[in-house]
Amino acid sequence: MRYNRNNQDLVKEERLHLKPLLLRRSADYDELTVNISRSSTINVKHVVYSVPSRLQVKQLWG
Repeated sequence: MRYNRNNQDLVKEERLHLKPLLLRRSADYDELTVNISRSSTINVKHVVYSVPSRLQVKQLWG
């Protein structure tokens, strides 16, 4: 139990330095529109990803 008491004191001290959370989460992603090639791939920031073949020659947004 002594360890828990020590930890409790440390947590109390750390809480004094915490800042409140933002009310709204910030977006940690980018939205973009990409064309899907005939080979069922998309290029996002110079990285190639494969997508289901049913989406060939369509546009993907997200």
